[in-house]
Formats: sequence, C-alpha cells, structure tokens
Amino acid sequence: MARAGGISTDRELSFYRLVEVKRPRERVNQDQKDEIAFLVSIGVPARVLRLIER
Repeated sequence: MARAGGISTDRELSFYRLVEVKRPRERVNQDQKDEIAFLVSIGVPARVLRLIER
C-alpha cells in the first residue's frame, strides 16, 4: 500500500489518503475491501487506484 501526504510549512499534516494500487485485472481481496471500508467509515480517504499498463 502507498500513502500520499503533504507537510505544511508548520510541519502539520495537511493531506493524507490511503491508496491500494492494483494492476488493471488484479483483484482486490476481501481483506483489502474490508480495510478500505473501515478507513472510510472513520473518515480516512481510502480507495483503489488502478494502473494503466502500456
């Protein structure tokens, strides 16, 4: 899993999001779906990002 975040000039977290990165045909397993649903339920932005392979 990868996390994206930004640090403001006063060193406080200003942006965060949990991203599950998958290939185009790769499945998201149930544990990952449950984790994403839980994070969203507590207000953490979380989603699946699908890559485009060329």
